[in-house]
Amino acid sequence: MESIRDRMTADHLRLDALFDDVLKRLALDDRDETRAAWSDFEKGLLAHLELEESLILPRFAKDHELEASVIRREHDAFRKTLVELGVMVDLHAIRMDVANAFVRAIRDHARREDSLMYRWAEENLVRETREVVATALRPPV
Repeated sequence: MESIRDRMTADHLRLDALFDDVLKRLALDDRDETRAAWSDFEKGLLAHLELEESLILPRFAKDHELEASVIRREHDAFRKTLVELGVMVDLHAIRMDVANAFVRAIRDHARREDSLMYRWAEENLVRETREVVATALRPPV
C-alpha cells in the first residue's frame, strides 16, 4: 500500500493540474470550459479538505493542537476564497495575480502539511484509517 504521504502529495499534484487547466481555459476565453474546469478543481479541493478534516486532523490535533488549528483556519480561508474565485470565474473577471496567489497559498499549505501532518499520520494513524485515506485517494480507473 502506498503511504498516506505519497497519496496526499499525489492528490496535491492532481489539484495543481486541475487548477492549471482552469488557467489555460481562462486564457482561451472559453467560459463554458472554464466553468467546467473550475467545478472539477473546486470539487477536488473540497473533497481533499474534507478528507483531511474528517480522518487525519482530529487525531493530529491531539498531539499538535496549535498546528492543527492553523491548518483548520487555512482550510476555512481556502473555502472562502473558492467561493469568491468561483464568482469571478462565473463573471469571467478572475485576475491572474489573484489566482496565482491562491495557488501559492495552497502549495505553501501542502508543504507544511507534508512536513508535519502527513509524516505524523504515517506513524500514528491506525492501519484501518490509513487504508480509508488511501482508498479515498485512489485514482479513478
